[in-house]
Amino acid sequence: MNKIYLVSPNTDRDYNAPHTTLEYIRFYLMDFGYNAEIIDCAHYGDDTSKVISKLKEEEKPIIGITAYTRDRFNAYDLIKDIRKAIPDSLIVVGGRHFTSLVVETLVKLPDVDIVVRGEGEITFKEICDAVYSNSAFNDVLGISYKQGVRIIHNPDRPL
Repeated sequence: MNKIYLVSPNTDRDYNAPHTTLEYIRFYLMDFGYNAEIIDCAHYGDDTSKVISKLKEEEKPIIGITAYTRDRFNAYDLIKDIRKAIPDSLIVVGGRHFTSLVVETLVKLPDVDIVVRGEGEITFKEICDAVYSNSAFNDVLGISYKQGVRIIHNPDRPL
């Protein structure tokens, strides 16, 4: 079974507020029987080795990463480190930065598998459904992903 992680990259600022967007997704997943763990990389600093060790606890993890533009470089580094250490992971990104730069993300960050565009609760749950049922992502609304060298943009998810 694929372990699900929701990850916030390290940030150069100190924030004491919880990551409510990741909590929304986690609680939505729980409503459907999924267990997801939130990892806030701000607690680990620039050293991603402890985060990577945690993500490697299960085979083929589903890893959702959110990022604001201000945190993008930390997110990019984390994504590259995850792909290198866990090549069979599914890396899904979302948040305002990635939603605004879908094509750029998929072209310049080849380690990203899927970009969630817009709100992520229902969309991320459907991605997990597809992984667990071993089906394609073509019916998941609100995502963009690579199919070979082509970028596929599924229809938007209504609000």
